[in-house]
Amino acid sequence: MMSTFGDDVQKAVEDARRQEQDERDQESQRRDRADAARVARSARAKELVDEIRAVFEEAVDRSDGALHLNTVASTGSCEYALEWIAPPPARTLKVTVNWSEGYVQEAWISNGSVRPATTITSTSMDADHMVSLVRKLTDHGAWKPKR
Repeated sequence: MMSTFGDDVQKAVEDARRQEQDERDQESQRRDRADAARVARSARAKELVDEIRAVFEEAVDRSDGALHLNTVASTGSCEYALEWIAPPPARTLKVTVNWSEGYVQEAWISNGSVRPATTITSTSMDADHMVSLVRKLTDHGAWKPKR
């Protein structure tokens, strides 16, 4: 009876240790996946800085003075403000690319009010999305006050 009892204790200890190791391994793999995703978001955000600038600069170049671009870069992020100047109403598309956190935030400003910002992971963002936002900004009929 003692040897069966001893075998049971030994097996229980081995099972507990194996289970503990499995849990540590799973946690390590989860952290590795999260780190890899964070690195991918950061790398994509850095790429987006140039892609967004290119889209916005093309829009400004083709706008015949109706659009103006302000850019502010800081550690870990870059903020663009693409402004519709004339004809009224004035409005602004504000896009912040945060490569240290790996996200893009977009906000609209019109008549002094700021609409709540939308935050998108950088890996979900592409230049086509920026083009659609510029098209929305330049859709003058959508921005004119309703009569």
